[in-house]
Amino acid sequence: MRTFIASQPDKIFIDKITQFEKYLKVNRIIDKIKIASSQNIHLTYIFLGDIVDEKNINNIKSIFSNFNNLPKIRFSAKKLGFFPCLQNPRVIWADIDKSAFNALIDIYKTIKKTLTDIGIYSNEEFVPHITLGRVKKKIFEKEITCLKSFEFNQMDGIFENIALFSSVLTPSGPIYNKLFEVKLI
Repeated sequence: MRTFIASQPDKIFIDKITQFEKYLKVNRIIDKIKIASSQNIHLTYIFLGDIVDEKNINNIKSIFSNFNNLPKIRFSAKKLGFFPCLQNPRVIWADIDKSAFNALIDIYKTIKKTLTDIGIYSNEEFVPHITLGRVKKKIFEKEITCLKSFEFNQMDGIFENIALFSSVLTPSGPIYNKLFEVKLI
């Protein structure tokens, strides 16, 4: 079972992502980018890969006791980012303001340390971001300039949980299932 640990933003933030989708439509780029479905919007702390053993899942659930009294994390997104780079984007994402960025880094460090303590290792780097879409067709310089100039208008949100998800890949996109979560207070 493919799994990852992530936080989900509130519905108000997710609804505001339509700003980006409308911008893509107006600028005729929408056919080149697959927008993430609203139910799949999240911030990934760590991708765990295939964990098929129920014992491993129970061990991973123990991580969440670290976050029982953690307050909700307020954040703002102002601009887009691109992986691997702006000149050849494959993933388009929303940035996270500095204050929330630091809080999310602290959560990631706790998750990574706890995973290491139970014998699950990860060497991936963590860059707090919210994936909005994936580039499906070649993006040209004019379109890159257009994407680069996009800015969100009042994109404030709240991360409301930390959860363990499973991911099933299908031809129409991934299907995520929440296996366990801690609600932030």
